[in-house]
Amino acid sequence: MESSTSKLKVEVATLQEQKSNLEASLNDLRKKAEEDSTLQRQAHTNVVSDYENRSAQQEANLGRIVQAEERRAARAEKELEDAKVELNDLKRDLREAKKAEVVLEDKLAAVHAELDAVKMRAMEDAQPSLAQVEENNRMSERIRELETLNEGLVERAKRINDRHKEGDLVRFVFFFFLLVLLTSNEPIKISTD
Repeated sequence: MESSTSKLKVEVATLQEQKSNLEASLNDLRKKAEEDSTLQRQAHTNVVSDYENRSAQQEANLGRIVQAEERRAARAEKELEDAKVELNDLKRDLREAKKAEVVLEDKLAAVHAELDAVKMRAMEDAQPSLAQVEENNRMSERIRELETLNEGLVERAKRINDRHKEGDLVRFVFFFFLLVLLTSNEPIKISTD
């Protein structure tokens, strides 16, 4: 019995030693699991922090891009409005030039009629007087001046858009000249200097 007791004692001692080794291994595994868990939590925290930082940076970048696009769109709208205003100005200038052309053509027709009347009077008189000849010459010169002016204005009216783009269209000078021409009772001498 003693041998069986000693066998049992050896077995108990072996089992206790195995239990102690298992408990130590279990404690080591628990420590390792806690360390791994801490490292995983730290890695997770780092990943989340990195993601949040990148997300914030991307959001800031997108905000700047949106603001830049909004400014570009506002500039494009302003340019479109300016172009519409300029187009309306050009259309108005063209209408005014056409009206001026009609007025000049009417004046030219009146001068032609007056010249025809002078010619008729001259033909009715067997011998024209010096005053009639001078009047006839003056009227002929006036007609040539008005025809030349009219041709120039017609050509300028046709090129009004190009002249405006080239900066050659000075609206107030043009209309001042027309006003003087239309309201003048005296013939206007056109200088070619």
